[in-house]
Amino acid sequence: MSESYKYADEPLSTIAAMDHLKKRYTVDKAIKEGHSIKAMMRIVEKEHIEKGGSPTDSDTLANIIREALHFLCRSGHANELIEGRWRLAKTDQRIFGNGQHWVYLYYFKDDKKKAESQEKSRWRCRVGRAKHDPEGRITRPTKGTPVPPQIALLLRTDKWVELEGAIHRTLKLRGQHLEKLQGAEWFDTNPDEVLEIYDFIIHGKPDYTRISKRIDERTAKRARNSLLKSHSHDASDDL
Repeated sequence: MSESYKYADEPLSTIAAMDHLKKRYTVDKAIKEGHSIKAMMRIVEKEHIEKGGSPTDSDTLANIIREALHFLCRSGHANELIEGRWRLAKTDQRIFGNGQHWVYLYYFKDDKKKAESQEKSRWRCRVGRAKHDPEGRITRPTKGTPVPPQIALLLRTDKWVELEGAIHRTLKLRGQHLEKLQGAEWFDTNPDEVLEIYDFIIHGKPDYTRISKRIDERTAKRARNSLLKSHSHDASDDL
């Protein structure tokens, strides 16, 4: 049992499942295939019990995992590839949308560190598009870039040319295009700013994801409190 595990002696809740799933990102061939609900149920329940949590019956567990994935999908920490199979985002990465193609944002961590040391909120980022999932191609070390970049945003879409163009035009109109760099896809920006542009283009609200995330977090906490209350009543009935 882990002494620091905050869900010890409790049944698995939606918010606990979210914490577990956030730490188990998709790797290797699962990037294309995704994780099944059953696989995630097995992994999360095993970790929860090993750390000191209480067991959960299978029907309740399935509902909790589905609810957790719903919330994580809204905040970009999970994305449904095909029905029943989910891709989990890596650390400091978010995935949104659906479709066959991709628009992405990546940066080099040294650029971000330099900006932070100068108390700047923007740094050099590349916003591009790809016909197929760009994860493997971008993060593969090369002779020119031995340290792979950080892919912060992956936006799935069937209108990849239009979406990339709309984001580029917005940043150019703001004067954030880094014209002197090689290629036309480098901008002085950050992932949150580009996500706001994406939210406005897709949802008509620049703060759509932020508001949705706050609502989902409150809902998840209410679900957890409801489970704990129910667990407390069950325990008192046994006395």
